[in-house]
Amino acid sequence: GDSGSITPKGIHFHLGSQITRVDPYLRCVEKMAEFISHLRKEGVDLEYMDMGGGFGIAYRGKESPLDIEELANRLTPFIREHKLKLIM
Repeated sequence: GDSGSITPKGIHFHLGSQITRVDPYLRCVEKMAEFISHLRKEGVDLEYMDMGGGFGIAYRGKESPLDIEELANRLTPFIREHKLKLIM
């Protein structure tokens, strides 16, 4: 039967808006790793991590957009280690 409880499948965070550097995302993911590890010790096995936020773009010619390729390369080890599916 249905116990009426909710089973979490993922975790979402929205870091901010117009973020053009990789480091803030990496620092947040480090905190998420601690939280995900804690949840797993409590029996909550998450499948997804939804990384939201305002990925920075160049509104004006002098701005540099977020380097998505660098972000992906630096996140890949974390995603594999924690066996998560990443949503962006």
